Amino acid sequence: MKQSVRVLLLLIAGLLFFPNKVEAQDFVDVLLEDADAVNVLKDELEHAESDYSIIEIPEIGLVRITGLEEELEHFSDHELIEASGQLLPIYCEGTNVMDLGLSSSQFSLPAEINRRSGQQDAFDLFEQLAWHKSLMTDAGESLAHSTGFGLRIALIDSGVDVHHPFLTSRIDLTHAKSFVPEEPFIQDLNSHGTGVAGVIAQIAPDAMITPYKVLSSSSGDSFWALQAIVQAVKDGQHILNMSFGTYKIEGESEDDLIIESFQRAVDYALAHSVLLVSSAGNNGSDLDVLSESEGIRHLPGSVPGVIAVSGMTSDYNLATYSNFGSNIYFTAPGGDVVVVDGYIDISEMIYGLYPTTMDNHLADLGVPQGYSFNIGTSLAAPAVTAVLANYQAHHLSHMGTFASINQVKTEVVSHALSLDGAIHSRLFGYGLPQIMPSIQAIQAKIPPSAVFIEKAVEVNTSVEAIDLLSDIWSNDGLEVLAKYEMAPDFSSLGRQQVEIVLSDSKGNHTLISGFIVIQDTTPPTAKANHVQLAQFSSLDPNMFVVDINDNYDPQLVTVTFDKEPSSKEVGAFEVAIRLTDYSGNVTIVTSNLIVIDTVTQEEEAMQSVDDEKSLVLIEKSSNKKEQAVIATQNTQKASDNAVILPKMSDSLNQYYFAIGMGMVLYVLSHFVKRSREKKYKIK
Repeated sequence: MKQSVRVLLLLIAGLLFFPNKVEAQDFVDVLLEDADAVNVLKDELEHAESDYSIIEIPEIGLVRITGLEEELEHFSDHELIEASGQLLPIYCEGTNVMDLGLSSSQFSLPAEINRRSGQQDAFDLFEQLAWHKSLMTDAGESLAHSTGFGLRIALIDSGVDVHHPFLTSRIDLTHAKSFVPEEPFIQDLNSHGTGVAGVIAQIAPDAMITPYKVLSSSSGDSFWALQAIVQAVKDGQHILNMSFGTYKIEGESEDDLIIESFQRAVDYALAHSVLLVSSAGNNGSDLDVLSESEGIRHLPGSVPGVIAVSGMTSDYNLATYSNFGSNIYFTAPGGDVVVVDGYIDISEMIYGLYPTTMDNHLADLGVPQGYSFNIGTSLAAPAVTAVLANYQAHHLSHMGTFASINQVKTEVVSHALSLDGAIHSRLFGYGLPQIMPSIQAIQAKIPPSAVFIEKAVEVNTSVEAIDLLSDIWSNDGLEVLAKYEMAPDFSSLGRQQVEIVLSDSKGNHTLISGFIVIQDTTPPTAKANHVQLAQFSSLDPNMFVVDINDNYDPQLVTVTFDKEPSSKEVGAFEVAIRLTDYSGNVTIVTSNLIVIDTVTQEEEAMQSVDDEKSLVLIEKSSNKKEQAVIATQNTQKASDNAVILPKMSDSLNQYYFAIGMGMVLYVLSHFVKRSREKKYKIK
């Protein structure tokens, strides 16, 4: 027992006086050429003897390696690594009223503030004190045209109060993510992100906000911010709001690492048509002077491609705290500390949202929990973000697509309000964005529209292009011109594609396409031809119609008997002729058929000759025997001629009958002449 106690005491003493050495862990951030180089380095680290852990952003070639401090040093000389060091912190760029260290007695309060109860009153107050919203929306007029619907905005910040009643319907947690290891949740413990989200929600109320947490309750990490930028782009966000910043010196190895990393992240976003908006910073510094004299850059606002926003006051002056410089793209309300009669006019600040889980310390001023007063370019940036969201939403709803980054910038810049008369100034950039003129500019560029009428058109019937369209609309209400880009062939049957160009008075064009069916529903036509035929003659349906016509092709019309007629019986009959065109349309034409007996016709001819003979004999009183003989002879000849007539058609029979009658009359007239001559000689 005593031996065991002695051993235990020795062990405790050893631990107390000879502790085990704990090797320090550290990290290094390395920048490689591309994703392929990242994979090579990862493979190398996996097979290394030392135990390393890595976090990679392959899209920009950035890797964070964690391991033993002394084993990380050699990475600075690694052949694959272009730059190495540690990405340093980033900070919020906004100031809460309580951070000013002033007592409530030093504030001049707006008349609207009183001790309220009920959430509806809180919403009313939020609206009444929103002078920044009024400036950005033309006193709310623009919200009647666009509210940011369909836009996704990445809030790269300190998270957000997901339970705030003003935000619950506007926060999209589908892709929300925290990159802060010690705060692996979205809830805002800082208040900064909630305030920024509130500005976006006021000006673009139907845009969806996705929080990406990169700032803790105290500060953030550039590496987390870079992770968030790339991830937001991959998640399909349309605009990234970055109300944070850091200052780096060009030429310093570690700072160059951060500068290059941000540039790559921005380039990655731009390559995917994502807009980036950043605060300009709250040091009140001339960024051009800092850059030229000390090589200091403010990130990410100074990175080319980022829309940097300075802060302005309600009376259109640069806020006292706002940075400025040639990199400023726009300005927007950020509020300011304004002293009036010895009191701070709190209404000149931005009245915004505050986490409901945190005490705003303003209850004695009548400010409801969940709200507070702030200033900073952190609040100016989301105002511009929201305006750009409204512009893009309007463009999407009226043009069918998002405008390109260049289009957005060009259009908003062209209608921005210059606050100092300059096209671009170092204080205000291109000025204060004016959403209404920008929206109206979109309206003027909206091409005319119409609905294609997919109709059936009768073959060989031309139709004007305008007659194939309905619900025609133009942005100026004037008439539009419609012409065929791909005209149909109205002479060809079947379904055909048609393209029509619709042009308005402003030169906007729309190509409208659809299909029409060229069909033939009109039956063919013809005139009836009445036919007279000898009994037992052959019958052809084409004999009974003439002047056949069809709107597609008369040559393709088939002629048939609707019911087969017969020439076996003598008499008059109706004959139905069926005309059928290429498309199967049918017309029945009724004609007449007269069937005659050829023998009866010959007898009638003979009787006609007998009648002529009798008349002649009555007129001749002398030489009756001679006349009778001659008449009998002539009659016999006529009879003989009648008997030998061939069976011919009516027209031929009539022709030969006329010749025979002419011969008979000639003989009779000659006979009469000679009789008269003899009579005169006797006398």
